Amino acid sequence: MQVYSESGQLKYDFIVHPGGDPSKIQLQYAGAQSVTLKKGNIHIQTSVGEIVELMPFAYQHIDNQRKKVNVQYQLNGTTLSFRVSGRYDSKYPLVIDPVVVFATLSGSRADNWGFTATYDDGGNFYGGGIVHRAGYPTSVGAFDNSFNDGRFDIGITKFNATGSRIMYSTYIGGAGEEQPHSLIVDGAGNLVVAGRTNSPNYPSDTTYGPGGGFDIVVTKLNANGTALIGSCKIGGSGTDGANMATDKIFQIDELLRNYGDDARSEVVLDGNGNVYVAGCTHSQNFPVTAGVVQSTFGGGRQDAVVVKLSPTLNNLLFSTYLGGSGSDAAYVLAVNGTNSVYVAGGTNSNNFPTRGGVFNSYRGGACDGFITQLSTDGRSIIASTFLGSDNGKADQIYGIQLDRNNDVYVMGLTEGNWPIQQPAGTATFYNDNSRQFITKLRPNLSGLIYSTTFGKNNPSPSISPTAFLVDRCQNVYVSGWGGRLNGGFNSSNVSGLPITPDARQSRTDGSDFYFFVMKRDALGILYGTYYGAMDWQSMWTAVPAASTAMA
Repeated sequence: MQVYSESGQLKYDFIVHPGGDPSKIQLQYAGAQSVTLKKGNIHIQTSVGEIVELMPFAYQHIDNQRKKVNVQYQLNGTTLSFRVSGRYDSKYPLVIDPVVVFATLSGSRADNWGFTATYDDGGNFYGGGIVHRAGYPTSVGAFDNSFNDGRFDIGITKFNATGSRIMYSTYIGGAGEEQPHSLIVDGAGNLVVAGRTNSPNYPSDTTYGPGGGFDIVVTKLNANGTALIGSCKIGGSGTDGANMATDKIFQIDELLRNYGDDARSEVVLDGNGNVYVAGCTHSQNFPVTAGVVQSTFGGGRQDAVVVKLSPTLNNLLFSTYLGGSGSDAAYVLAVNGTNSVYVAGGTNSNNFPTRGGVFNSYRGGACDGFITQLSTDGRSIIASTFLGSDNGKADQIYGIQLDRNNDVYVMGLTEGNWPIQQPAGTATFYNDNSRQFITKLRPNLSGLIYSTTFGKNNPSPSISPTAFLVDRCQNVYVSGWGGRLNGGFNSSNVSGLPITPDARQSRTDGSDFYFFVMKRDALGILYGTYYGAMDWQSMWTAVPAASTAMA
């Protein structure tokens, strides 16, 4: 039995050596109210909730390849064992890798919608959304136990790593409307929340710019959720923190292609705890700092903005516009240590600033994706490129990550023919010419390392992306949702997306979450599953896990 830590949580594998008998492995659950076997998964009911152990993923390394072996749980009372039902070569070691997950609801008696989630080094899980009235389950001693009488407040809940306990839960808001767009936790366990507000009395101790309409907000909660470490509002006299006009959120636009795209922005931290925020502004007097790459509004209806704040949010280290004469939106960020920051999103400015990129000219259509590498003082563009389809359709980037080599990975949606590039030295790779893309670029954005698509053959995208991650073994994770709620926008339903035999949920009604893991170098699919009920509903959040993709 090999026990180790993976992403801050305890994990274990069973390793059956050549000649060993897997059926002799037995586990006994003590103290559980019940242990049941359902659809290949073990459900352990405890006094504080249910834990699910997914059906085991087992494999052997033979001829430098990882070959899957079919292994099922067997349950006798509360004693668990394993049964091999597939081809198994007893001359080689067998690795059996169970995985533990949790899924839960917010418990709110008020209408609430999930917007964003994150985790910390201890494996604790944070959910953030909007709450429409009193009735959200707050914790004793939380920063704010009461609804603040506006249209909706931010609701934040911190769960422990097994989902069995709420560690804190709180409102954040004022007399107007608030939304959380992005969450991240610092090394001390403090939660940074970025979003927008139009409340004149939003809890903030610092204001940058004149403000007006919606403003960008950044708020840091302490590790116990009992008090604010810092909180600020950033904005000009127009609308800030909203992608395209807020009165057009139910109508497709050049940059608003999915339901909820108006609420895309991101907050990240560098190695010193400084806070970076990517967002949008309609304000020609947005508060910018001296000497930055773009000190004036570029044109169109909105510009992207990038902001850097001190760890306590009381010092605006830099703030800059980023855009051309059309409309521009920054959705996501990735920090390269303390050396530079990458920002990505969408633009329909044919004069968006580029430098040394793989595509220095606008690719055409309603919009292109863009990636820009900025210095950490905001004073220079190190590299910048368009990224778009070959036939000039609508393309945008919704996720960006760096690996240990500082290669740049981006994920997004296309409505055209995405430029495909096979990784060097591979005979075949994963690509299905669909409308969701993953592209890997060199750190200076001068060339593609690989570029591929995933999903299904369809004229329009199948999901609205919600999360993107690259692990230390360079496997790529994507989650998103699709279906009825996105009707009238550019997304079809999720039916027909690729799933794997070990999927958590193999069937869908078309309106579900979808979770996809691609193998390093785009060599294949490691995991694919749906997640949701078999009839449409608004879900708070779900935490699927794919042991097949963990290294």
